[in-house]
Amino acid sequence: MIAMAWVTLCLLLPAAIAKSFPYPDSFDHVVACDTCNGTGARDCSSSDCQSRCPSEGKQCFKSNRYKLGCCCDPAKMPSPNIYKCRRGAKKSGPNQCLSECCQAVTYAEKKTWATICGDGCCKPSNHGTQNQCGSSWPLGLKGGKLKRHPCCLLKGASQDHQNGARCCFHGDGVNCSSPKQEPCCLLASTTTTHKNQSTDPHAVCQRKTCAAYIPCQASRGVNCESRSKTVCCLKATQPSISDPCQISVEDCNSRYMACNAGDQLGIDCSSSSGSNSVCCLPAGKETEACRRGDCAEYQREQTSRVIGVVCVSIACFCALLCGCILCHRRLQLLYRRLTDPLRASLLLPGARVSLAPVIEHPRRILLAISCQGYQNGYGVLETPHGDADLLAGACESMGYEVIKIQGSSHGAIFEGFRRAVHLVSGTTNALLLVSFSGHAVEINGKMMWAPEDAVRGDMNTHFNVASVCRDLMEVHLNDGAERFGAMQPAKSLFVVLLADCCREPGGSHCEPFQEARHGRRRRDRPSLYIIYACGPGLLAADAAPDGSHSPFMHHVVEQIQSERRVSCFAAVVNEELKKTTNYRQEVWHPEGTGNFDGVTLSVPGRLRSGSGSSMLTENSQPEVVPSRQP
Repeated sequence: MIAMAWVTLCLLLPAAIAKSFPYPDSFDHVVACDTCNGTGARDCSSSDCQSRCPSEGKQCFKSNRYKLGCCCDPAKMPSPNIYKCRRGAKKSGPNQCLSECCQAVTYAEKKTWATICGDGCCKPSNHGTQNQCGSSWPLGLKGGKLKRHPCCLLKGASQDHQNGARCCFHGDGVNCSSPKQEPCCLLASTTTTHKNQSTDPHAVCQRKTCAAYIPCQASRGVNCESRSKTVCCLKATQPSISDPCQISVEDCNSRYMACNAGDQLGIDCSSSSGSNSVCCLPAGKETEACRRGDCAEYQREQTSRVIGVVCVSIACFCALLCGCILCHRRLQLLYRRLTDPLRASLLLPGARVSLAPVIEHPRRILLAISCQGYQNGYGVLETPHGDADLLAGACESMGYEVIKIQGSSHGAIFEGFRRAVHLVSGTTNALLLVSFSGHAVEINGKMMWAPEDAVRGDMNTHFNVASVCRDLMEVHLNDGAERFGAMQPAKSLFVVLLADCCREPGGSHCEPFQEARHGRRRRDRPSLYIIYACGPGLLAADAAPDGSHSPFMHHVVEQIQSERRVSCFAAVVNEELKKTTNYRQEVWHPEGTGNFDGVTLSVPGRLRSGSGSSMLTENSQPEVVPSRQP
């Protein structure tokens, strides 16, 4: 049984190999012609070429391999724009001239020529990739003797690809890494061997013998300084850019940076590869990490440096910790001295009481912006216009100057800000209350208000609130006021922003907490406090259960006439909003810029008279300010 299986394998294996071998295809076009004879037939100048060819309606073409002219019918000759031909010949018979032609392939308006290989064509692929003609290992294909056959392979194929197809571009040799020294395809750098000396001794495939082969202990690479790109032995898994031995030819062209003339190669001691990483020694002199010998001295220097840095860091940390502890103790002592008498008199242990003087605002402005009738990707809202009217009515009753803007467009919203800045220009300590009701989204990390004509996802149609906030922080300067068309700056302006909108997917409406771009007139710089209807990434309800107004604006109007400072006002609105929405929505009011301790949204009515009046009312206990969570 074993003998029969072996015989069957010997019979079928050559046929299978021959079927898979990349033979050249047959010629696409072959034209047979008569031969011109006589002296000068090679140049078509013999009498036979000049008399017989025209008399037969033919033309004399260049000579064939036997240096004889060919009388051919021009109409039957293939077009040189389509075919690449060679002049062949037969050894006997009247038709000794043959034009054997291979047709070009056109792909995507690009013509790729076929390659004549042996007695056939190496045709390009259907995608226009050119093939190259090579020679096989000594193979006994189609039941014949061992010999080399012409073959076709993708142009520029790697050595592994050539070995897999048994088709070599630079000839075949012996595989020195194989115990049986099987055939292999040579590299271009190993095509010659002289007296047991190879031009590329580290190449695995040698031409005839392995006597000159020098194996590598690790991986093999490409010597970038060799013109023929010989094989070299890699010192590191990832060589440095100065190492002449790179992983591939592509690395030689794109990654390798040769040292300057006069430089020497050294060891890069800072590399994770240790002594295997190569660096350049300028004029042979050692640098910080590039050393000529081993890295022992460099390692000692680095160890001493690290120990010094750690010791200094520990000393600085201890000094800072002692300073913080001392400062904390002194602040505790100062806090007790200031609050103990007040706690004893008011019987409010643990409370923080605001005794800041109430700021008298020469003008109080309300800018109420509402957007409701969306069409381009946003859902239509029900309550924004009604919310704006409700807040405007409450503020008008307290003496506010009201500007109502139905934000149909980007320009309408900016016009509202421009009118508001005009009203506060030339004043000191004015109060500007801005409310917005509508859709808002985050685009490119910034929160943008959506006017009614905004297109969802198009940033150019949205209102950039962060930019306006930064401009408002500079209206105390002449150039800042001119951005809103105002002739005079507004000194110490207080801006409170009520944002009744969703914050999906999250972000900040403004960037007011960064330092102002100008350090001029810091005392007159505006202050900004923002109160959001919901936290980052959350949604704000459009209408309360009764459908009349949004829950946030309902509680804002309900509490706006209470004599509370702004931070406490936001905290009370938050508590009422959580009760109304069953804790699904909470007010988010981060720390603002400036001091709002003496600012109330209501007009002080029953406050104690005198310049030293405080947030304490005549008939009420001092206001207890709860701690806020962002």
